[in-house]
Amino acid sequence: HFDPRGEAAVSIDTYQVARIAFCTADHSIKPNIFAWIYREINDDLSFQMDCHAVECESKLEAKKLAHSMMEAFHKTFHSMRSDGRIHKSNSGDDIAE
Repeated sequence: HFDPRGEAAVSIDTYQVARIAFCTADHSIKPNIFAWIYREINDDLSFQMDCHAVECESKLEAKKLAHSMMEAFHKTFHSMRSDGRIHKSNSGDDIAE
């Protein structure tokens, strides 16, 4: 996309951490790609899973992004548990503290 001056326009999309079903930066073919699956909610309240990916400058940058996402998942999970949106199960499948 270009702005009226013919320069590349920068756009920023935002995603809710709680709606990201999966993310990865562990690829053997293109190790600098960070990808995630996002649960998009439609107007009729049905949902679809959309795949997104970004090309990072390096494998290390992709890994850093994945690590940041993992930290965001943990914070969101613990916040949702503490305010009652997620209930602790007895199955042992909870995220490690």
